[in-house]
Amino acid sequence: MVLTLNDFNYELPQELIAQHPAKKRTQSKLLVINRDKRTIEHKAFIDFIKYIKKDDALVVNNTYVIPARLKAIREKTGAKLEVFIERKIAPYTYKVLVKPSKRARAGDYIKFPKSLIKARVIEDISPLKVIKFKGISGLDKMLEKEGSVPLPPYIKRLPIASDKLRYQTVYANKKGAVAAPTAGLHFDERYLQRIKRKGAKICQLTLHVSYGTFKPVTQEDLEKNRLHKEYFSLNKQTVNTLNKIRKNEGKIIAVGTTSCRAMESASDKGILQQQARETDLFIYPPYKFRATDVLLTNFHLPNSSLLMLVSAFIGDVDNISAEEGHGLLMEAYRQAIKRKYRFYSYGDAMLIL
Repeated sequence: MVLTLNDFNYELPQELIAQHPAKKRTQSKLLVINRDKRTIEHKAFIDFIKYIKKDDALVVNNTYVIPARLKAIREKTGAKLEVFIERKIAPYTYKVLVKPSKRARAGDYIKFPKSLIKARVIEDISPLKVIKFKGISGLDKMLEKEGSVPLPPYIKRLPIASDKLRYQTVYANKKGAVAAPTAGLHFDERYLQRIKRKGAKICQLTLHVSYGTFKPVTQEDLEKNRLHKEYFSLNKQTVNTLNKIRKNEGKIIAVGTTSCRAMESASDKGILQQQARETDLFIYPPYKFRATDVLLTNFHLPNSSLLMLVSAFIGDVDNISAEEGHGLLMEAYRQAIKRKYRFYSYGDAMLIL
């Protein structure tokens, strides 16, 4: 049996799509899959620490979600526009979505009314455009002041003030993402300190999550699909720490599919390499993971590359096939729906051992 796109479809009641975060970051459910035992258990997120041992490493993505949705006008005509920053591709240069698209063409200038900053459309690569900002000294300040939180398309409400904090991990410090690495949203500072006191390392890497993370895979034959590119970086300290832990037989726990994708992209025969570049790595079953031992993740959209990565991870143990791993994942989703777990960015978590 070869898994195809249709195998990653499932029906989800709309009321299970979390529209708001839990009252507290750690106040979520936790579904636990043990791959060796092929078991599914239902816990609370506060139980996560029980699965971490001394000398393990928790790997978090420290990307910072920029306020990516901006109101603008076309300088020539004054026509109103909405600019959504998709991702940064060079200094002061971004790929963006513009609505209405036809009102901004190559060579046009876009103005942001509340500031003196403007940008020039330097390329039209439908449906995206490439813009380069002028008046760059106040760019970060303008984004923070004028931009709004880029909540995912399945959250059917406007952003509110609290989203600026809650749609951001507590350790976010590298600006560049337009979507949050959502598995990390479950941690607060106190819980991270408890993990450190247990003797585990907390290592940071960066992967700037792009809007492409929400795009479904479209080709039925998974091999024919090409994934969006995302910038990632692993510094020398993180690489050295993780390679040492792997050598000493500690476990590397990826917080989120983004941390996992970055480490797998940076791994050469199981040894992590310091690097900073873009990755278009598409992980789907079957796949042999080189750098990730345990995965903490949220629940993902049907037909998404993230769901396929999780399926591949479950199937990557000696006593289970890719198809059996996929079956275990879909059974976990069925149980989660039956028990009314909250899904997607602001939803509950899954731990795969």
